[in-house]
Amino acid sequence: MQIPMYSAGFTGLNFEHPVAEQFFKHWRAAADAGVFKGAWTNEAKQVSQDERCKGHRHDMTAASIIANALGMRYQKGGTYLEYMPPGKTPNKDTVVFGLQGMH
Repeated sequence: MQIPMYSAGFTGLNFEHPVAEQFFKHWRAAADAGVFKGAWTNEAKQVSQDERCKGHRHDMTAASIIANALGMRYQKGGTYLEYMPPGKTPNKDTVVFGLQGMH
């Protein structure tokens, strides 16, 4: 609850930067180890006994832990990409990518 949650829905890494290489190496190892498998919801308390936990994306949780351990800086969402419903335009001039879920 003390570290920012990384949003893994849209990820770009500069592999010329050593921290990005380490991040991907550890994130890939987590995926290969099966860390990304599991329920996304917590209706039956299968993910956590904590009432605040409504579920989670395992890839995002792993990425958050890895990024924090590597000292990566968190940049709040909405700066370069924004989640938006169909037909909505970005709120800021800095937003380059508008992300929409699949139906």
